[in-house]
Amino acid sequence: MVYGVSFRTRSPLVYEPLPANITRDYITTQSGNLEILAALPSPSSSSSSSSTDKRPLLFIHGGFGSATVYLEFLEYFSQLGYPSYALSLRNHGASYSVSFLRMFFTSKYQLSLDIVAGLQYVSRAHSCDVVLIGHSNGGALCQYVISNNMHHLNNNNHKTLSSSSSSSPPVAVDISKLVLLCAGPCYGLLGVYINWAKLDPCFFFRVMWHLGNPRSPLSSTRLVHNAFYCPEFPDERVKDLEERHMPLYESMRWPSTMMLRFADPARILNNLSSSSPSIYDQDLQRPRQVLVVAGSHDKLMSLSLMSKLAYVFRRAMTQRSSSSPSIHQQPQPQNQQVSSSDAPSSSSLAEGVQHGVE
Repeated sequence: MVYGVSFRTRSPLVYEPLPANITRDYITTQSGNLEILAALPSPSSSSSSSSTDKRPLLFIHGGFGSATVYLEFLEYFSQLGYPSYALSLRNHGASYSVSFLRMFFTSKYQLSLDIVAGLQYVSRAHSCDVVLIGHSNGGALCQYVISNNMHHLNNNNHKTLSSSSSSSPPVAVDISKLVLLCAGPCYGLLGVYINWAKLDPCFFFRVMWHLGNPRSPLSSTRLVHNAFYCPEFPDERVKDLEERHMPLYESMRWPSTMMLRFADPARILNNLSSSSPSIYDQDLQRPRQVLVVAGSHDKLMSLSLMSKLAYVFRRAMTQRSSSSPSIHQQPQPQNQQVSSSDAPSSSSLAEGVQHGVE
């Protein structure tokens, strides 16, 4: 341990018991077991006619996160009739541990394979398309997965995805909607880290002092609080979240190779399934399949970055609409988008996401 950072291999984490309606399972991959948490609707909520067409939700955490950051979300959406899941990527949460050096050089492609394994798990359980929801750099990975069509296993470019499960053959997964919660923008993460450097003037000096350790910008409770939470959020809760959810180290190769454009919004829209009902955009005569949720107090994924992200998807959607005729004849009522004020931990953000998954 060097001034709040560690270079030793992570020890398995021990968690408090989960809420009664949330279960923990493991997805077997060739590299190790991935933690996945699930909250399924109660018989009363799932028996209603309005719940029969509700697609399962898969939540993906961001850097230094885990599936347990979504416990409130899993409970909230399962009560609304949505089968809800949250995945821990390798070396996060209760998923398998990776040595410091191996994790340091883990690529975005390798982490994306974990997401594909989670998508396959959910798709097998429900035999329908999935709503994919990603926060921060996890949302960036979600865009990378869809842009490269990694969820469609018949793509010749991704034959190696057969490693997703040792007990079941790989399956092609349809993703009907993508929800981006203060997510890393597909046009590149450079602006995010410029925001971080402005927020923490010692950012780069500290990283060099800590010999490039990925935990360096978050090496104290004060730094975690400053980067991820609003000033009113109690320090005691930040420290508790550090101990319960944050791994000792993270991949440095993952974000460093996403500084510039890493995903194409037009390809993302083309690779989303249009088989399930969507909120209809009356202006473009197209269903809405991507929801960008911004936080008014988010210091890293700022409103300006998220506004630009929404714009690039809107522009791609406009170009797609102008190049092909609409196949939808009956517009559905248009819902009002709701944005959040903080990282994914409040009911207001969950209500905002609800507009994207319905």
